[in-house]
Amino acid sequence: MAQLKVQHHQEELDSVVDQRKRLEDAYEKQRTHLLEREKSLKSELKALAPSASNPVKETVDKAVDAIKDTAKKVVA
Repeated sequence: MAQLKVQHHQEELDSVVDQRKRLEDAYEKQRTHLLEREKSLKSELKALAPSASNPVKETVDKAVDAIKDTAKKVVA
């Protein structure tokens, strides 16, 4: 009878240890995925952030100024 209890407890312990290892592996995989996603999103945000010298914005601003000047000349 005591031998059966020992065997049962050992099986339960083995099961708990295996489950803990699976959980740790799953946690580490999810953590790695989230870190990679965070890095990717930060990179994308950095690329989308307005820079000090944005050539497209400068071109648009110049075009708007030119149109305003032309409109002033026509009105005057």
